[in-house]
Amino acid sequence: MKLIKYIFFIPAGFIFSLGPVYSQQPFQAVPYNQQSTVNPLGVPFVEDDADRTPPCTPGTNNNYVNAINLTIGAAAIAGTTCGATLEASEALGCNTSASQTVWYKVTSTAAGIYVIITTTGSCYVGASVWPATGLPTSNCAMIDCQAAANGPLTTVFRIAGAIGTTYAIQIAYASGGPCGNEGTFTIRADNTYGGTVFNPGSVNSCSSATPGCYFPFTPAQAQVTTTCTGYPLTTQANLVNKQFFSFTTAAVNANVLSFQNILQSTCGSGNVQWFFWKLFNTSCNLLSCGDLSNLLNNVACNTPYILQYTWEELPCTYTTQWPYQYAPTGTTGCGTLPVELLNFSAVTEAPNSVLLQWVTASENNNSFFTVERSSDSKTFYPVEKIDGAGNSAQILYYSAVDKNPLPGISYYRLRQTDFDGNSKLYDIVAVNISEGTIISIVPNPASDFINIIFSETAQQGNNVIELIDAKGAVVKSYIKNLAHDSNILKMELNNYTKGIYAVKITNPSGATTVRRLAIN
Repeated sequence: MKLIKYIFFIPAGFIFSLGPVYSQQPFQAVPYNQQSTVNPLGVPFVEDDADRTPPCTPGTNNNYVNAINLTIGAAAIAGTTCGATLEASEALGCNTSASQTVWYKVTSTAAGIYVIITTTGSCYVGASVWPATGLPTSNCAMIDCQAAANGPLTTVFRIAGAIGTTYAIQIAYASGGPCGNEGTFTIRADNTYGGTVFNPGSVNSCSSATPGCYFPFTPAQAQVTTTCTGYPLTTQANLVNKQFFSFTTAAVNANVLSFQNILQSTCGSGNVQWFFWKLFNTSCNLLSCGDLSNLLNNVACNTPYILQYTWEELPCTYTTQWPYQYAPTGTTGCGTLPVELLNFSAVTEAPNSVLLQWVTASENNNSFFTVERSSDSKTFYPVEKIDGAGNSAQILYYSAVDKNPLPGISYYRLRQTDFDGNSKLYDIVAVNISEGTIISIVPNPASDFINIIFSETAQQGNNVIELIDAKGAVVKSYIKNLAHDSNILKMELNNYTKGIYAVKITNPSGATTVRRLAIN
C-alpha cells in the first residue's frame, strides 16, 4: 500500500522548543490529496488496483434530495460512494479533496444522538454533519466534520440538539490512486454508544462562551503563552476539539481580526489535520467563517464577539492549547466616525413624492447610504440606495426622492454602510404627505436677509425655524405661529460668516423640512 502526504506550513509567529519532545506551534495543517490507505481487512494491494474500475452501481443517494433516511436504533446499513459525483457548489466541510459524496438523513429522538460510520474498504471515508435545510453550499453551515486522512476506522458523531431535529450526513471519498474508485462503509444511528467518540461536540455553547484572549496588537508567542489561559488537551488521534470563546475588540484601530491558536504537542511539522472558525455576535447569530487559508476577518471596533474554534488532532501527543485573537500591526480604520452627519430631512415636494436630503461633514470608509421607510416607525424597508464618497473631509450634499410615499405620516431613517459591511443607523424623521410644510427661501444665496415663505398648505400652529451652520450647531431659532401670523418670516443675516447653512423647519406634527442656504 502507498501513503501519500503533501505537507505545507502556515507561517504565523515563530517556534521555540520546550524540551526534547514537546514544542509550541501556531496552527499548521498537514493536508492530504486523498484518504490514507489503511487496508483494515488485510487485503493485499497490487499496482493494477489503481486502474481497476470496481463492479458497482451508483447509489440513489448520490444527490442531497435523495438522501437515505436512517432509523434510530436500527442495524447498520452498507454504503458505497461508487459512481457518485459532486453537485454544483456542494460544500465539503473538512474533506476538501473529495470527489464523491453520498447522503443520509436522521431525525433525533433524544437531546443527543450518535451517528456511527465504519470504513469497510481499503481507504478511509470522511464525513460531515449539516442542517437538513438543503444542499450545503457554504462551510459556514457545517455542524461537525471528520477528515478521511489518517482515519479513524470508525467515525462517531455525537449530535446535540432539540428532539425532532433532522440532520444531513455527507459521506465523502477521494476516488482514484492506490485506493480505487469507491469508498465502502456502514452507517447507523443510535441514542447510545459505548465506544470511542471522535466528535463529542463542543465543550461549551455560544451562550456560555469561555472568556477569550484578545490583543490589540500582534503579540509575540511568549506573550500569548504567559498572558493567555492555557487549556489542557486530551490526546486522542482524530479527536475533534470544539470550543466557544468571547472577547471584545479594541476601541481604536481594530477593524481587522486574526484568529490564532498555539498548540503544545509532539507533532513536529504540522499539528492539526484541519482547522475551522466561526464568528458570532452576542446574540449567537453567525457573522462569518473560515479555515487556515483565511485567518483574517473584518470586525467593528469596541464590539463584543463570540468565536468558535474547531480542529482535528493528528496521531501525536497534545498537552495544551492557547487560543487567542489579535488586531494585526498596522490595522487602522477605527477611532473616527465613519460618517459625520450634519442633518437628515424629509419633506413633501409634490402631491406624490417626498424629498430626502442629508449633509455630511466628513466620511471615512463610507460605501453607501440606504434610505429606509416605515409606516409605524418600527419596521423599515429600503427605499433608495445612494453611493457614498468613500473618504471625504469636506461638506457633501445628498438627496433621494421617494416617488411612491405612503399616505399620511411616513417615517424615514438613514442607514450608512462601510466597505467592510458594518452599518450605522441615524435618527428617524417624519413627514405627513397630506400636511407637508412647503417653503421657499428668497433670496438664495443671500447676504443681508432672507424671507422664508410658507405655502398655504403648511400646517397651522407653532412651526420651529432653525438656522444651522456647517458644523451642525444651531446659530439662530424662531417660532412661527401660522395660525396668527403671516406666512412670511424675515431673518436677518448680518452677523453670520459666509458659508453654507441649513434652514430647518419643524411643523406641529414633528415633520421637518430642510433647505440649503448660502450666505455670501
